[in-house]
Amino acid sequence: MPNPFELIAQKMVEYGFLNFFLPWMITAAVIWGLLEKSKFFGEEAVIINAILSLSVSFFFWGFLIGGLGAEVGPTLSSFFGQMSLVIVGFVFMLLMGGLFFKDFPKYMQEHMTWAFWTIFIIGFLIAIGTGLFPLGRILYNFFHGLANVPGGDIGVFLIILFILIIMLILVSAAGGG
Repeated sequence: MPNPFELIAQKMVEYGFLNFFLPWMITAAVIWGLLEKSKFFGEEAVIINAILSLSVSFFFWGFLIGGLGAEVGPTLSSFFGQMSLVIVGFVFMLLMGGLFFKDFPKYMQEHMTWAFWTIFIIGFLIAIGTGLFPLGRILYNFFHGLANVPGGDIGVFLIILFILIIMLILVSAAGGG
């Protein structure tokens, strides 16, 4: 017999909490927080920010679930579950760093760029692994669309060459030369 928590989780899935309501609440909270922080509509625009964040969140998730038929609940559950394990791992690393380094906060300030990019890369890889960011499908659709380029193989070659040149320009501009 399943325990009460499993029954509650099953009912939440059945009623759409995990697929619509909880992602909608997260999106509304993030949009409201960004509007409040930016003071886009002024200092006293709490009601405007709330109405706008709720509306935009409904449109966003209504389009994803109603328009596209996307199943976001299991993907977001997997993503947040794996990210919580990563966060526990980083907390453990912070505890171990505090034990082995004399002045760990100073060490972290000196190496924060390295830590940020490490966290960013791990988060990005987890997003790809959980399917939150379907990189394989995006690349497949991109290259499959290139098969219909006018000019055949030469057209595909020119498009890829153009993309590589743009990437080279961006990398050289970001690197300072």
